[in-house]
Amino acid sequence: MKTQTVGSPQPAEVLIPEARRHQRKRYQRSAVVVVIAAFVVAALIISAALLLRGPAAGGKSQPDPKPFAAAAASGVVYFRPVLCFAAPYAAPAGTTLKAAPTGTEPIPACAAGSQLTAANMDVSPSSGSLDGYSSRNIAADSQYASYPSTSVHEPGYASSTVLLPGVRGACNGVTNGRCVLGPAVMSSRAIAKATVTKTHSGQWIVDYTTTAAGAALWDQVASENFHQLLGIELDGVVYSAPLMQPTQSSFSSFDGRGEISGNLTRSGALYLARALTSHKG
Repeated sequence: MKTQTVGSPQPAEVLIPEARRHQRKRYQRSAVVVVIAAFVVAALIISAALLLRGPAAGGKSQPDPKPFAAAAASGVVYFRPVLCFAAPYAAPAGTTLKAAPTGTEPIPACAAGSQLTAANMDVSPSSGSLDGYSSRNIAADSQYASYPSTSVHEPGYASSTVLLPGVRGACNGVTNGRCVLGPAVMSSRAIAKATVTKTHSGQWIVDYTTTAAGAALWDQVASENFHQLLGIELDGVVYSAPLMQPTQSSFSSFDGRGEISGNLTRSGALYLARALTSHKG
């Protein structure tokens, strides 16, 4: 910053040259102290960072990895039978909605031809098929295009039939696809442990183990939905809708274990695994 003066004031330092030399020395000593202090503070900061991060291979420190899905899941995971696939929400003409709204209004029953029953799907194990089974494709029910997705705040939400969006094509493999699901038949209270793993093909999956009481319940649910779809839902979103044992001709016990797969991201899988063992709701 420049200081502008009026007239020609005489600086006091000119009258006493010795004072200028002493002041210069004081400035120099002050500058040395400031530099030393800066080095000390920098050393303390670096030491603290090393202690927090820990040494990496070769004695070098590495930055902490960014956390995934830091927020805990806010609800309970529900296992629900998938009754039919629903058409994506179509906003009425003249509106600018980009995402399907949520509501609490009742939804109609699935049309007979759209129902994902074992008879309609006609699942048959087949060693000659790439997937190990064959089944009939069932089109999404178009009547739901004008219905908003069901809000988690709907009274009796867990025991109601709901219309929910799927994550990354979980419903019918369509990005904006939705599922109509029946009342919850099991919840995350039956789950004891859940872990996230990555397959050799790069797919993120959630492996879970049930509680002792949950093992019998899970087998009952899986048996009742054999060769049908079971939706796994959290906070009003379907994360996965697996087809129950399609490569088998008859049901067999899961022995208290299960797997949730699909187009899960790492953060989505971690979020779901955390919710499975939070036992909220």
